[in-house]
Amino acid sequence: DPTLVPDSTIFPYHSVGHLTAGCTATLVGPRIIISAAHCFYNTLTDQYYQEQSFCPGTNNGHFTYGCFALERWEITSEYVAHSSYSPDHDFAVAVLQQSPGLSFWGVKATLQDTPDA
Repeated sequence: DPTLVPDSTIFPYHSVGHLTAGCTATLVGPRIIISAAHCFYNTLTDQYYQEQSFCPGTNNGHFTYGCFALERWEITSEYVAHSSYSPDHDFAVAVLQQSPGLSFWGVKATLQDTPDA
């Protein structure tokens, strides 16, 4: 059974939400979410799911902040190439059309953090 979080309006709970395909996704940048590839691509039909949205801060079916349409998403070609489920490649990155304006799980890189080229 799902566990209700104490308050889906605070971090970190508001950065986790629901995809309209029925999966969970996490906000990792102002407009970037991560999830599983099987939430975007059906290997049985070899088709992408259409018109996805991300609903952050979902709690017990309540969409605290509304839902945000996805602009685009990417999955690995290895996931698409395998006709059966492969956990090694079952990940996706998606871009929202607009930012929900919430804090997110992420890392801020600076020039000091990058190796010399």
